[in-house]
Amino acid sequence: MVILKMVFLFTIPLPELYPVSVLQNFTSALLTGCVTAILQMIKMSSQLIRHSYDKSRRKGAIHVISAFSTMHSLVIGQIKTDEKSNEITAIPELLNMLDIKGKIITTDAMGCQKDIAEKIQKQGGDYLFAVKGNQRRLNKAFEEKFPLKELNNPEHDSYAISEKSHGREEIRLHIVCDVPDESIDFTFEWKGLKKLCMAASFRSIIAEQKKESEMTVRYYIRSADLTAETFATVNRNHWNVENKLHWRLDVVMNEDGCKIRRGNAAELFSGIRHIAINILTNDKVFKAGLRRKMRKAPMDRDYLASVLVLRGAAFVILLCSALLCSALLCSALLCSGM
Repeated sequence: MVILKMVFLFTIPLPELYPVSVLQNFTSALLTGCVTAILQMIKMSSQLIRHSYDKSRRKGAIHVISAFSTMHSLVIGQIKTDEKSNEITAIPELLNMLDIKGKIITTDAMGCQKDIAEKIQKQGGDYLFAVKGNQRRLNKAFEEKFPLKELNNPEHDSYAISEKSHGREEIRLHIVCDVPDESIDFTFEWKGLKKLCMAASFRSIIAEQKKESEMTVRYYIRSADLTAETFATVNRNHWNVENKLHWRLDVVMNEDGCKIRRGNAAELFSGIRHIAINILTNDKVFKAGLRRKMRKAPMDRDYLASVLVLRGAAFVILLCSALLCSALLCSALLCSGM
């Protein structure tokens, strides 16, 4: 009965900053109690909650920008935007909530902005930005510096990885170089810029009677020295958010199927899902996938108690217990189609 009351409570309008403060308070307790290593890399990632729109109130679907620690698979912060384009102004606000000193901040092409680069540097962090057509001059400089013919015999520091699995063979080539003299003006525009990086992926899909091949080239800028081998690791972690966060939200928790939209409820429930992922990812008692852990927790009091053993104020623990119970119950109902 208490859980159902909590579920109802989360559908009513709440103060604007309430969803943000809930996740921040909980994450602080979780990191203090469970994580001892330094969070080295943080990925800024945007996710559209498809059914958060409300036609009757002329309210569009919201985007939630998450700060995701790729090392520990933890969401350490989030902020809401009403449109994809607002991500540019929302990322600096999210950075204000985080201690990024000594961390690597990675973003997609939308977050590749001079102001964001300067803010990261001022807060003591380093950046790795994906570069696309939204930065035309920078993108053109990459195309001139890394012609396709160089891929056969790279002149700069390079590192290649080959993988073969599930009928697919992939070769990933990573190249890193200093900013060339002809592009030195970029170092004044982009605070701290030191390296130009390129990642080329050659993928072959072997079917029964045919073989399909494709090549993808991506460009990045980096504010600190690194080798091609290190860049390969960072780049791989950059894309881990798709499997470790977005896939879990979409497939396991059925986030797109959730039609909770009143007031700030959509943003709040996004934070609840992040909290549930953080807790269950850190749980080492029951060795199983996220879906099985979600279904076990509401039905096993001992297991639920074990995953809620956190350090911090009793208020935080009590609040998070209610949030987790509500999240697990709703997610289980959505997954079962009820």
